[in-house]
Amino acid sequence: EINIWDPVICNAMISSYARHGFGQDALRLFVLTLRGNLIPTEFTLSSVLSSASLLLPAEQGCQFHSLVVKLGLESDLVVASSLVEMYAKFGLIDSAMKIFAKIDVKDLIVWNTMILGLVHNG
Repeated sequence: EINIWDPVICNAMISSYARHGFGQDALRLFVLTLRGNLIPTEFTLSSVLSSASLLLPAEQGCQFHSLVVKLGLESDLVVASSLVEMYAKFGLIDSAMKIFAKIDVKDLIVWNTMILGLVHNG
């Protein structure tokens, strides 16, 4: 039980849960942090988007995308790359390509993410 919601601890826990295959726990803790009025960072959102793409239907993934837009983090490279990956895993390659096209400066990670998404979706 957490009495004081510390964003650093919550972000670390969400990321750790997601990396070690506990996506449901990552998503559950993310919801609790939102209820605790903590604003997620780009790294938190990256972990959450990764978990969402494995565990949730595409409609709920789109709701996470709406949260990203509301927080003004859609242009963040870490978040944008995670959105590309999420949409590609959902099989929504057109949505992944739209996010990819909006990225001004593309790094190797986002290029690889887009290429893998295209390969997996034919």
